[in-house]
Amino acid sequence: MPIPIVIAEFGDTTLEYPSDPPLKYGDEVRLHTCFGIHAICCGRVGISMTSTSHSAITCRSCGLRVVVPNGVKTWGDLRAHFQKFNNPASTF
Repeated sequence: MPIPIVIAEFGDTTLEYPSDPPLKYGDEVRLHTCFGIHAICCGRVGISMTSTSHSAITCRSCGLRVVVPNGVKTWGDLRAHFQKFNNPASTF
């Protein structure tokens, strides 16, 4: 199971989407239209391309929307892109 990833400066976190049977996750696993759970509201989180250069991570419950470059395609890419929010020594 991947470590939760903070995806916004206010501490919004995405968690692995639970599945039955449990899936094996890792940094190489691709993100898709429903890849996780928004830890704040427990809504489903997905990613979709919004332009030729960017995609949006959106929560289907509360409407959280975070724009990321189209190069963010895996859990590892997501973690790297939001590294500044996931570094324990960082301040917002």
